[in-house]
Amino acid sequence: MTPKLRRTHRLIWWGILPLLALAFWASITAAPRSFPQAELYREQPAALPQLIRSHDTPAFGFALRRAESTEAQQLEILLKTPLPGPSTAVYQWTDRDTPQARRQFLGYLGQRGSYRFPIGTSIPAETDITLELFDLIQREQILLVSW
Repeated sequence: MTPKLRRTHRLIWWGILPLLALAFWASITAAPRSFPQAELYREQPAALPQLIRSHDTPAFGFALRRAESTEAQQLEILLKTPLPGPSTAVYQWTDRDTPQARRQFLGYLGQRGSYRFPIGTSIPAETDITLELFDLIQREQILLVSW
């Protein structure tokens, strides 16, 4: 490097140094101090007191519960073993054997434990309940149970 080129190189770096410090300060002040966190897991509602009926499998326990004073119903799912996938959706089928069959999304399942989902329409005690557990990542059905 020639002396003239060395001098020019030094001046350029001394000129860039304040710009780098200014850019560093601007990036720190522009960063948000805090940001809202998405709620990963909601608090589970308390189990309704009256058990209408239940069904057990080796990996799952299902229960339909009702409040004593109102017609509110709740579906309780007990996971006894870990699920194969991390994102499992729970659907309730209505009129499964008819052309008007449709499924209603109830919620998501995670790790082992108890999950409770409110049911919008009341289900008579003698009507079959059909539930589908569906893995959203693998796009496959984990379980279809009717009880």
